[in-house]
Amino acid sequence: MNNPFDPATLFVDPDSSATRYNASHPGTPEIAFLAAQPQAIWLTDTASTPARLRNALTQLPGTETAVFVVYNIPGRDNNGASAGGAATLEEYEQFIDTIESLTAPFAPVFILEPDALPFIPQLEDDAAQLRGACLAYAIDQLSEAGTVYLDAGHAAWLSAAETASLYKALGTKANRGFSLNVSNFRTDAECQAYALQLFKATGKPSVIDTSRNGNGPPQNVQETQNPTGRKIGQLPLSMAASQSVDANLWIKCPGESDGPADAGAFVPSLAIELVRG
Repeated sequence: MNNPFDPATLFVDPDSSATRYNASHPGTPEIAFLAAQPQAIWLTDTASTPARLRNALTQLPGTETAVFVVYNIPGRDNNGASAGGAATLEEYEQFIDTIESLTAPFAPVFILEPDALPFIPQLEDDAAQLRGACLAYAIDQLSEAGTVYLDAGHAAWLSAAETASLYKALGTKANRGFSLNVSNFRTDAECQAYALQLFKATGKPSVIDTSRNGNGPPQNVQETQNPTGRKIGQLPLSMAASQSVDANLWIKCPGESDGPADAGAFVPSLAIELVRG
C-alpha cells in the first residue's frame, strides 16, 4: 500500500463553503485564497451523502485525488457540538456501503471518523463495542474503494501507546495509516513527533491537518471552539521523503465554525482572521 499523495494533484472542491461565499460575496482576497486551496469534503449524514458525493465526483478530474472525511458514527463527538451520527450499526453500515459503491471508480482518500477512536475509553462497554464494530467495518469496506486514514486524535490527547492499543483491538489492518490534528491546532513539531511514535508502534504513517495550526494551540486549553489568534498552517503537501508522515492536508475547512450552536457553518470573519493570523 503506497503513499496516495506521491505523486498526486489534490482536488479543489468547487462547492466548498469558501468557494460558495466567494462567488456570492466577491472582493475578499482572504476568502478567495482559501477557496483556491484543496480541502477535504465532509460526509456527515446518511441522507445528504449520496448527493454530496455525486456532485463532487462528477466534477473530479480523473487526474486528481479527492479527500473525503467520513463523519457519521453513532454517538458522534461524544455529545459535543457536532453530536449526531447514525442511529444503529446497520444504518452506519449502509452509509459506508453507499460511500464505497459511489467512490470505488475514483480511488479517493478517506479520513475516517475524527475523534472516534480516542473517545473509546470514555464510552460505556456497549457503546465502545459498537464503536469498534463501526470502525472496523468502515476500514475494511472503504479500503476496497480507496485509501483509509483512521483518525487518531492529536498529540495532546492519548499517548501513542494508548492509541496503538485501541487500534490493534479493532482487529483490522486494512487502513493505510492515521489522521492527526483534525480540527485542532497542535504545532507541526508536535504532530510529526506523535506521527513518528505511532509509526514505531504500528508501522503505519499519518497525515496531518495543518489547516489551522500556524500559530499553534491557544494558551487557554479550555478555548477549544474558534479560539482567537489562530492562523492557517502549511498548505497541503505530500511528504514523500518521510516514513511516518504521508502528507500535510487541510482536513478542517478554514472558516467553518467549531460550534457550539453553529458547528460547520462558514463564518467569514473566522476565515479572514485565520488567513491574516
